[in-house]
Amino acid sequence: MIKGLPRLEYINFGSIGKVLDHPTFNDPSSTLKLTHFCELDPNYVKIERLQVLCPNIQHLSLSVPLRMSSHNDNSDTDTTSRIMDTLALSSLPLRTIELQQFPYSDSFKRLLKSKGKNLIELLFRANGSLNSEHITFIGESCPKLQKLHLKEIGPEDSPNPNRAPVIINTTALKRQSMFCELTSVHLSGQMWNPSTILPILLTSAKKLTRYI
Repeated sequence: MIKGLPRLEYINFGSIGKVLDHPTFNDPSSTLKLTHFCELDPNYVKIERLQVLCPNIQHLSLSVPLRMSSHNDNSDTDTTSRIMDTLALSSLPLRTIELQQFPYSDSFKRLLKSKGKNLIELLFRANGSLNSEHITFIGESCPKLQKLHLKEIGPEDSPNPNRAPVIINTTALKRQSMFCELTSVHLSGQMWNPSTILPILLTSAKKLTRYI
């Protein structure tokens, strides 16, 4: 069907990578108009091939199966790191990124440094706990974000009675003007501190219309 609809831009199917891996698409001269790419199996996320076949991809949705992410195997980490590093170096004009069960890692930071300036939507479900430092980096790297969906937000650090609590400087936050284009925010997690997280997200979010 994809081959027979050369002007197709969007299809609601969770394994586009598996489809594009078929030998039918081995001809590098036949590019597709697809702007959305969704794949549930990291083994079929081949960014080099994708940017040749579908150079107009703006919306990318990738997931790591729970059976893989729960094991924390080095090979799984290598796979997600390779995907994010290759994405960072790619020519894909990404505007929306959805990553489910991916690690917040140096590779993720490189991806945001490379593509974050043009992102308008980010959905990130980490395979570990997110804190204020991670959210601040997202805000600094993605100045045009309009929609932000973060899962697995947790406490700032492991309990330590000798460690001073995180103090948020709202004056400094106003100068940074992070998340000033946000219109929608969705947060979920356990044991996270609203008095730490919310000022980072909301101090400059004057356009916000939806918070969950």
